[in-house]
Amino acid sequence: MPTAAVDHTVRYLLYLLVDGKFYTIFSILFGIGFSLILAHHGRRLFLRRMAVLVLIGLLHLMFLWSGDILLLYAFGGIILTLFVKISDRHLLAIALALILIPIGLDALTEFAGIDFAQPFYDRW
Repeated sequence: MPTAAVDHTVRYLLYLLVDGKFYTIFSILFGIGFSLILAHHGRRLFLRRMAVLVLIGLLHLMFLWSGDILLLYAFGGIILTLFVKISDRHLLAIALALILIPIGLDALTEFAGIDFAQPFYDRW
């Protein structure tokens, strides 16, 4: 088709600007919940909730939908407790890197044809 040359770019931009937007919304809500629970109830309750979220995420991933995000949020929340005492400047730098790395990896996959997941697919 005549538009085949731009299809990769359009697909990437659709993913970046449309499909991936719910990750941002859920991340903001997750971060607000994280700060409220830690401020009012402490780390112990938060880690217990993350353990329950891991269980729900695993069940959802295995039986309902392979694109589940709950498991990722649960592990992210557990790791997030390690960053409670880091300065705001360092947190901002880490957050910026974590935002830009997936965008760069997706761009490499889409435009350079590098598929980072292929070795895992080949192995199984």
